[in-house]
Amino acid sequence: MTENNYDIMIVGSGPAGVSTWLHLDALEPDLAARTIVIERAVHPRAKPCGGGLTALGDRVLEGIGIDLVASSIEIEAIEFRLDGRRRRLHQAGLLRIVHRPAFDQALTEAAVERGMGLRQDEAFEGYVRTSDGLRVTTSRAEYLVRTVVGADGAYSAVRRAMTNASRGHVARLLEVVQPASHDDPSGIAVFDFDVRHDGIDGYAWRFPCPAGGTLAMNYGVFDAGWPDRDSRPSLRESLRQMLGVDRGAPLGPIDGHPIRLFAPDDVVAEANVLLVGDAAGVDPLLGEGIAQALDYGDLGARVIIEASQRDDWSFARYAQQRLSHPLGQALALRRQLAAGLYAGAVDVTTLWQMLEGWLPGTLLDVD
Repeated sequence: MTENNYDIMIVGSGPAGVSTWLHLDALEPDLAARTIVIERAVHPRAKPCGGGLTALGDRVLEGIGIDLVASSIEIEAIEFRLDGRRRRLHQAGLLRIVHRPAFDQALTEAAVERGMGLRQDEAFEGYVRTSDGLRVTTSRAEYLVRTVVGADGAYSAVRRAMTNASRGHVARLLEVVQPASHDDPSGIAVFDFDVRHDGIDGYAWRFPCPAGGTLAMNYGVFDAGWPDRDSRPSLRESLRQMLGVDRGAPLGPIDGHPIRLFAPDDVVAEANVLLVGDAAGVDPLLGEGIAQALDYGDLGARVIIEASQRDDWSFARYAQQRLSHPLGQALALRRQLAAGLYAGAVDVTTLWQMLEGWLPGTLLDVD
C-alpha cells in the first residue's frame, strides 16, 4: 500500500462527484488541486438509467462552462396520465434524453482536461479517524484526507461506512430498451401514474432514447414504495402489460437499479464525511437523478469551501444547508407532491393543481 495526502477525496465519478470537483475548481481552484477522485469502474461504464436530463442540469453545466456534445434526443412535450385523464406540457428545452455511459464519460473527460485527478478501477473500502481527518483504505492504496465526499450512488459504500447514517429509503426501477417502430411518437415523454391502481407507488413511462446511434424506445416502471409495504407488486408484470407481452414470454434485456429518495431528516453527513447525489437522496416524485446530482455539486463544493475556510470539518450545518439550497427546496417540494400522490394525502384535483404549480408551463388536455 502507498500513502497519499489530499484535502478532499471524492468517491465516485458520476455526475455528482465530477460536478463537485468542477464547482470546487470554479470557486476555489487551489482546493480542487488538493482533491482526488476515485472510481471503482472504468469509463465508459455500464450505468442503467433512463437518461433524462432536465433544463436544470443544462443550467448547472452552463454555469461552470461545460458544454457536452454527448448525443441526446430532445423532448418537446411531456404527457401526464392520472386517473384516466391525459394532459401535456409543450415546451422546448424542457428535457433531453442522453445515453448515460457516454454522458458520464464526456463529463469526466471534460473535468480531467481541466485538471481533475482521477483514479479508476479503485474501490473505496473504508476509513478510520485520525487526529486531523481520515485514513482511507481503497483497493489500491491508503490516503490521508481531511474529508471524504460520498458520491457513489444509492448503495453508497461511504454511507455504509458512516457511524450514524440513517438507512433512508430506496425506490425500485425497472426499464427495457427496444427498437423504435414507425408509429412510436417522437419527442414525447409519457408518465402514466395510473399504475397506482395496481398497487405501485409510482408511474410507468415511455420515451425515445439514443441507442448505439439509432433511435430506440425506453419503457420503465418506477415504484417509490410509499409508504413502505411488507410486500410490493411485480414491476415485471407492469412492464409486460405496457409492452403487450404475455406472462411467461421473454421481455428482453431488463435493467434494474435503485434510487435513494430525498428525505429532509436523513443523516447525510458526519465529521469529515458528507454525501451528495444519489448517496444523499434525489427526486422522490419522478426518481429524476442526473440534474439533481449535478446541482449537488454546487452545494457540496460550497460546503467544503466553507469548511476549509473555517478549518471546521464537522459538517454540523450540512443538513440545514442542504434544505436552504435551491436544490433542497426543490426536492422538498417534490417530496410534498410525492406524499400527496403516493400516500393519497390529497385529492386528484389538488394533485393536478400542484403539478401545474410545479411545472414551468401550462398543462393542456389531450383529446
